[in-house]
Amino acid sequence: MKDLSPADFATAVTPAAPRWALLVDGENVAPVHADRIMRHVAELGKATVRRVYCDPSIQRDWDDDPRLSTVYPGSARTKNAADIRLVIDAMDLAYSRAVEGFVIVSKDGDFAPLATRLCDMGFSVLGIGPAPSSTALRHACSAFLTLTEDSPPPRPAPSPAAPPAPQLTKLESVLVDLIEERGDKGCLPIVSVNGLVRGKMPAFKIGDTPEKTWRAYLVARPNLFECQQRGPDACVRLARR
Repeated sequence: MKDLSPADFATAVTPAAPRWALLVDGENVAPVHADRIMRHVAELGKATVRRVYCDPSIQRDWDDDPRLSTVYPGSARTKNAADIRLVIDAMDLAYSRAVEGFVIVSKDGDFAPLATRLCDMGFSVLGIGPAPSSTALRHACSAFLTLTEDSPPPRPAPSPAAPPAPQLTKLESVLVDLIEERGDKGCLPIVSVNGLVRGKMPAFKIGDTPEKTWRAYLVARPNLFECQQRGPDACVRLARR
């Protein structure tokens, strides 16, 4: 027996068998594994027989998968009836030589004698089952693939927090308010700025700032203000964001 990784499954049999029988123990393997099972089997070749066996009183969810034919054991509710039906069908397929290989999907050691018999008859027998699968079954198969839960997708890295907006000085706040309140179409004449600011801040003098003039002061803050034109028609508006 060889324990397989998913990457090795497609090359587990050499030469590859052209026709496979996929036989699923639906009472011990949940339908949640169906997509992975079908994906791995498709890598082997053509599964000409695709059946799932289960007692409808135990498991009916396999009915929803159109890729597999659901086989119920019949009206006689005997113990292990579904398992017995799977074994009978497998031996019928083996004696009729309808396939060259078998994929037995189960974790139940009761299928170990079946896997051993099929191997002795010259068939490739690959096992697939969720953990923990029976050691006897794993050793009886030509190779065995243990199904594991899909890893959850990685969480996206959190977006970096936006830098906090810079705090406006009192003068900058006064200018923003004046442009919003008094600007003609959003543009405030620069010649009127000094008088309007002094009305809000009587002690303020633009000459006390490093820029010395209103235009220089406004131009030095492009994130807040945009100066339009020059001369007596010059005006200032809020920067577009």
